[in-house]
Formats: sequence, structure tokens, C-alpha cells
Amino acid sequence: METADIERMKEYIERIGRAPNHTVEVLTLEERRDLGHLLSTRITENERS
Repeated sequence: METADIERMKEYIERIGRAPNHTVEVLTLEERRDLGHLLSTRITENERS
């Protein structure tokens, strides 16, 4: 996973953490899809190692 991808994922998670009730609603639909893809990729990579 690229460093830029990890940084983007961290930013999304930090924004969710700062949101009232810690909901993903602070992200746009596109950002939610991107985060889902990033998390899926990260999980797949971790399962391979």
C-alpha cells in the first residue's frame, strides 16, 4: 500500500473521529467509497503476509 494511500486513510479516520457521534456522514459518498476500498486493500495485504 502506498504511503499516500495510508495518509489519506488516516485523514478520513481522523475526520470521522472528530465528528459528532463519530459517524462516516462527515465524508462525501466518494470519500466513503475510497475509504472502503483502502480498508479492503489493507486487509487483503495483511492476510497475504
